Amino acid sequence: MMKFIEKHFTLVMASVVSAALASFVLAILLSLGLLNNYTSYTDSVSVIISKGGSGSAIYLGNNYYITNEHVVSKGELTLKSKDKLSAATVVKADKDLDLAIVKTIFTPRDNPVRFCLIKASIGEDVVVVGNPYSLEDTVTKGIISYPYRMKTSWKTPHHQTDAMINPGNSGGAMFRVSTGCVIGMPTFLLKGLGGSINFAIPAETIKKFIKEANIDV
Repeated sequence: MMKFIEKHFTLVMASVVSAALASFVLAILLSLGLLNNYTSYTDSVSVIISKGGSGSAIYLGNNYYITNEHVVSKGELTLKSKDKLSAATVVKADKDLDLAIVKTIFTPRDNPVRFCLIKASIGEDVVVVGNPYSLEDTVTKGIISYPYRMKTSWKTPHHQTDAMINPGNSGGAMFRVSTGCVIGMPTFLLKGLGGSINFAIPAETIKKFIKEANIDV
């Protein structure tokens, strides 16, 4: 009888240890951005409205959102998500980087994003989530055409992508398909007769800006 109890106790303990180890490994993989923890890319991106029009914003947590500075530079702001509205105020903005953090009175979203820790590479799959022409939760797909492209007139490098970006996508999120982490923020496009070339601010620049803002997220 004792041998039976000892055998089953050993099996139970082994299962408990295995489950704990699996949870620990899963937490590490998620923190490194090596697993996709999102059922929907659209859960973390909302519409932000100003007198100058509308754009997109990424939820950081604790009622904070990050977007492009040019989206929020026209005065009074309202954040819209899933038909809920909240007033928003600018906490920090940088015109040169084209980044801004806003805070809402309440938050309609409850899924803060994770920013990628691994650098972007050419050819990897991405999806862009935003609100082009006020069409909420629009998702387009493409690749990183050229990561960290730098021009003399830019203050920071940008990821070049063939994922479609239109007016209203600014301030939204560009996700790495393989992991679900945010790899960039769609910001502007260069338009020509053959279409457009699209650019996004890299996650590294965004994370540094958030850290310097010293907000509780």
